[in-house]
Amino acid sequence: MRLLEYSPDGRFTPFEPPGWEPVRVHPAWRWGGVEWVAEFRRLLAGRGPVAFPLSLAHELAERTDLPLLEAAEVCFGRLVAYEAFPEPIDVFPEEIRPFYAVPEAEEPWGFLPPDTERALHEALMPDDPADLWDRGPDVARAAARYRELTENT
Repeated sequence: MRLLEYSPDGRFTPFEPPGWEPVRVHPAWRWGGVEWVAEFRRLLAGRGPVAFPLSLAHELAERTDLPLLEAAEVCFGRLVAYEAFPEPIDVFPEEIRPFYAVPEAEEPWGFLPPDTERALHEALMPDDPADLWDRGPDVARAAARYRELTENT
């Protein structure tokens, strides 16, 4: 279960729901440690946001045989994380919304296990943060990691 705080004025206050315990973030989310994050933030301040092309999800899906929606969620985020919003798809940029538009007649899709998704996120991030702007995420490494995790299942 998740809790989202809505704050139209952008101010958030510390709040701990009764009976809830804080969840520890998996170390994979740190993508290389403090130095990597510090360098990424420095580059982000100087170069601006990283543009991930739409082809990123297509390439990951092609290299892994993942459904396109699951590849898009690895690359751009999970739609379900925004389910509390009236139109959750609106939080995504216009150009990536088609990835998340699933006809109502279709069966619901499956989600990658969280550990697999974290491993793919980690593998997408290059060793040098500057490579995000220069070469983009490392799709080949993410695909190899996916094969490594799934070849015995």
